[in-house]
Amino acid sequence: MSVGPRRRRVGWVIGALLLGTLVVVVLLVVMRMFAPHTLNSGRRAIRLMSTDPIVRFRAPATELRSQGLHPAQRNPFGEGESTSSIHQLFAMRGEPGDTIEAYRQAAQAGDWMLVTAGCSRVERATAAVFAKPFDGFDATLVVRAQLDQAPALSQPGPPDRRALSVSLDAAPAGVESLTVDAGLHRDDIGCLRQLDPADPDLQPPPVPTLSPAFLCSGLPVAAAQTITPQVVRVQPQAAGGAECWLTDPFGSPLFIVKQASQPPAYYKDRQLATTPVPGQILFSVYGKKDPGLARAVLVPSSVGPLVVSAGGALAGGQKSDDLLIAYAGLVSHFQPAAPSTTSTSAAVPATGDLIGYSLEGGIAGTMSVTVTRDGHATYSGGTPHPIRFDVAPATMEELTAALARVNIAELSRSYGSGSGPDFQSQVVTYQGKTVTIRSGAPAELRDVTSILSRILIEGRSRR
Repeated sequence: MSVGPRRRRVGWVIGALLLGTLVVVVLLVVMRMFAPHTLNSGRRAIRLMSTDPIVRFRAPATELRSQGLHPAQRNPFGEGESTSSIHQLFAMRGEPGDTIEAYRQAAQAGDWMLVTAGCSRVERATAAVFAKPFDGFDATLVVRAQLDQAPALSQPGPPDRRALSVSLDAAPAGVESLTVDAGLHRDDIGCLRQLDPADPDLQPPPVPTLSPAFLCSGLPVAAAQTITPQVVRVQPQAAGGAECWLTDPFGSPLFIVKQASQPPAYYKDRQLATTPVPGQILFSVYGKKDPGLARAVLVPSSVGPLVVSAGGALAGGQKSDDLLIAYAGLVSHFQPAAPSTTSTSAAVPATGDLIGYSLEGGIAGTMSVTVTRDGHATYSGGTPHPIRFDVAPATMEELTAALARVNIAELSRSYGSGSGPDFQSQVVTYQGKTVTIRSGAPAELRDVTSILSRILIEGRSRR
């Protein structure tokens, strides 16, 4: 082989190596550029929290299994910064409430302030939240003791599956930091002591079997009108299981009745007051993990436990509670018209316009659709005659559920602003009120307009 080709081959090899090295260097630089960047403030927060005595505390009958230190990082893609945190996981042989109590004493001795505590017999867990100021930031301490690892209610796990988790986060503490779905006014930590898995309060209710029409058949309008004359009809609802709405003239629910879906302990742990009526439980629909003001009543009946809640104009306030409790008393005497799923449509008026929606302005011009209560829609826009078509039952259920979250009386008549030849405003007419949306509508109204937009597009496609 001549010297020339040999030199060229060596040159190719060297060039390939150089090119490969360059590619690797570029990839490393790119990966470094796009990798999350650990912040100095995050390292400092970890250093300060790591020196706190609570990190080294060990409750009786616990054994540390793992610990992770996670300083705050900045994501290069604009997703913000993570929170500096320390996580510990322990095996636990003792009683959950005793373990949380040991941490409470140790935390408060170390200047941590108790924010909230809670216990859930359904989740089989108890927890406490503490707050403490550090140099430059506020920290949250959450201690959670699990009786077992989230077993099925009918198959509780063995005691050796108990676990304790401890977390410190460089972020302000709040009631919502509690990791147990406890009732708003339940601050105890000992509800799991000597818990009997066979306790009737812990047994799940039967699988819902009632049809909405059957449920409505036992809720006469005349009885409801003795509580409030605003009720004009009953309206079966199939979404989310068997429900019956008692509605006002515009179709908004004033009372909602459905089958109980949780064990009795779930409602008792959320109880807000002494039993207002024998056998009833007034409870908070939301727990500490998602605080809210909604209330409901658990009522025993001839067809099993039912949940009664107030909606629309009746939701919120002491007056609402009084009306709710009064109506729950009627529901406790539930007497269905027939022990079957026979339709009650003849007794449940469901005709007339439900809601109107239009897009106005823009090059395309005005397009509108009107949806009736019995599941029909009429489209107008760019056609010599209106187009009438059926709305899919699933879409009607979705629309009805979305409208149940809208309190039209509290909405403004217009939202936002906009202009330009292509700009279109959304106009919603519901319960006699017209709302014009250009931008910035509340979330519950955006859910409604999203569904109506799909119905309008279907009508336009039928031209």
